[in-house]
Amino acid sequence: MKIISGKTGSPHVTSQQFRQIFEGIIGDESCILPCGENLTPELQTNNSLKIRSGLMYHHGNLSTVELGTYDEVTIQNGTQGMKRIDLVVNRYTREEESGTEKNEWIVIQGTPHASSPTVPDYTEGNLQDGDLVDDCPYLEVHLDGINVTEVKQLLSVANAMSTINKYLPELYKDGLDYCIRFPGTKIQICFGTAAVNVALNQNGSGYSGTVSLNHKFVKPFASLISSTVGNADQNWFWIVNKTISNAAISQVTLGYFAPYPNTQFYVDYMAIGVYSE
Repeated sequence: MKIISGKTGSPHVTSQQFRQIFEGIIGDESCILPCGENLTPELQTNNSLKIRSGLMYHHGNLSTVELGTYDEVTIQNGTQGMKRIDLVVNRYTREEESGTEKNEWIVIQGTPHASSPTVPDYTEGNLQDGDLVDDCPYLEVHLDGINVTEVKQLLSVANAMSTINKYLPELYKDGLDYCIRFPGTKIQICFGTAAVNVALNQNGSGYSGTVSLNHKFVKPFASLISSTVGNADQNWFWIVNKTISNAAISQVTLGYFAPYPNTQFYVDYMAIGVYSE
């Protein structure tokens, strides 16, 4: 075991260790990090492509087009009557003897074809495994004759943590009652179990009883979309009617085949709606 984030008396933090930290935080999927102009490509001419500022993440490695600048990539001339797909990759290389590392844009030219061109091969390495070359495909450049007809991005822009946090559900609990809120959509789900004390009296051929209660939701709704109340008891009964407001279950009517004195039943409920801050 070796310390990374501490003083040892001599330089000891390696680029591989640094990349391991990012792999643990970001993961193993290549992406564009939300920064600058997100490496947005701009076609200038059929032979020139600009890539705006931003950060690319690949196998733990971070590389950048610095803020306020852009990189220019050259596309070789197409061929009249032929189609071609070129691949723009962000190539990582490490010089074996010195250990010097770098990133640069490389355009891998595809093979012209009359109707069905294919994407050219690239070096599928992994710099964290010690490979000296590791390509991260970023753009497909489609040519029809001498004209570029499409610049297709192969990497997506990752969400920032502040954006992710907005969509993480929030859980609230009070006894047997729960509430889940989804901040990104303002959807709220409340569910749980409520105790109902009711006497069931004869009502035609069966027995029913209505009770007013104020079983509050853990969090109130701004607007209720739908709700349901069901049997959570060992006794076999059914829900004849229910009244639910934005804040609580206010009334239920239960039905049964026999009379009951003042008895406690249990009902499960679920309500879906939207909330406001």
